[in-house]
Amino acid sequence: MIEPDNKFDSLGIIIARTSIMTGSARQAVDFGMGAVKKGKSVGIFLISDGIWNALNDSGNVSEIIGQLVNDGAKLYISDEHARAAGFPKDRVIQGAEFIEDTYKALVNSVMEEWDKVIIC
Repeated sequence: MIEPDNKFDSLGIIIARTSIMTGSARQAVDFGMGAVKKGKSVGIFLISDGIWNALNDSGNVSEIIGQLVNDGAKLYISDEHARAAGFPKDRVIQGAEFIEDTYKALVNSVMEEWDKVIIC
């Protein structure tokens, strides 16, 4: 696993894929876990098919993201994409925040809040 260095204070992870259990999305989440453990601010933004990673009953996926949230990461979910997909909001990971204006919030986070961004 790639370990975060001290060259940034905040990290944003934008996930647009259904499963974070393999490939670059898994590496990004692992990197986020390391960043949280080093006291970095971490935000996870789920868009498009990535919203499904926030279901509380999605097994290992919800456990991983839930642990990140419990450790201090912020979890944002595109409300626009959730509505379009018929996402069951009553089954979402505790601590998640639905964002109305997804792209405005993303641009603001990328430009003003996060020092580093990983998109997967």
